[in-house]
Amino acid sequence: MSPDFLVLIVLIFVVVAGSALCSGVEAALLTVNPLRVHELAARSQPIHGARRLGRLRQRLGRTLTVLVIANNGFNIFGSLMLGGYAAALFKKHGIGGIALPIFSIGLTLLVILLGEIVPKSIGSKLALQVSLTSAPVLHFLSLVMRPLLLLLEQYLDMFYLMQLHLF
Repeated sequence: MSPDFLVLIVLIFVVVAGSALCSGVEAALLTVNPLRVHELAARSQPIHGARRLGRLRQRLGRTLTVLVIANNGFNIFGSLMLGGYAAALFKKHGIGGIALPIFSIGLTLLVILLGEIVPKSIGSKLALQVSLTSAPVLHFLSLVMRPLLLLLEQYLDMFYLMQLHLF
């Protein structure tokens, strides 16, 4: 197998795994019991990550925005880049015709099944564990993305006010 195709396989794995992580964490955050999180955070010796998870849940809209941005980065940007790389690779190796449409359909199915449906099912079933484990990374991403998040929140507030005046 050509090293080019191995790179393509690794990139597919990165895109699908990134999408899966974002989808699973999103489902976990939406299904975790907030009272259970509060209870774990309020203990004299809190469970690791419970306080941070509680703070993330207090600004759930912002936390979900971080996940949506990351997930769309993997799903949209990653898929576009993979499609371009696959097209160049197929052309280089003389694979023409139907190879790119088959690749695109296969990648779409992989992202839907392994990047969205299965991880959301797992995330909702293991909501507390996934939420606690992901809290430090989500906190870090929220800090890194804070300028973008604040800008988006301003636009969303403005959009909401415009809707109130229109209706």
